[in-house]
Amino acid sequence: MTCKYCESIQKKDGMLYEEDGTAIILHKSPAMPGHLLVVPKEHFTIIEQTPDAIVMRLAALSNKASIALLKVLGAAGTNVIIENGTGAEQQVPHIAFNVIPRVEGDGLNFQW
Repeated sequence: MTCKYCESIQKKDGMLYEEDGTAIILHKSPAMPGHLLVVPKEHFTIIEQTPDAIVMRLAALSNKASIALLKVLGAAGTNVIIENGTGAEQQVPHIAFNVIPRVEGDGLNFQW
């Protein structure tokens, strides 16, 4: 099975930024316009398989992505979400931090 995120990274398809073994790519089916994925360039399925140094790098880069969405898109906030495993509805078996720009009344509803 081919990993969609690994393919995007390899082809640089939708890639906005890369550094230190990590990348920011545009989500192909965004929850909101500007929905970003912060991913390791090396394939890891879930966070428990991902080395701590890479998880810390992903978190730091997610913060930078969030700041950019606030400034560039004028978002009022962001959600940073990790779908970790099939039980958490992870669709692509590659660890990713979803950074989703939000504005009041945008209609996006996460049911907990």
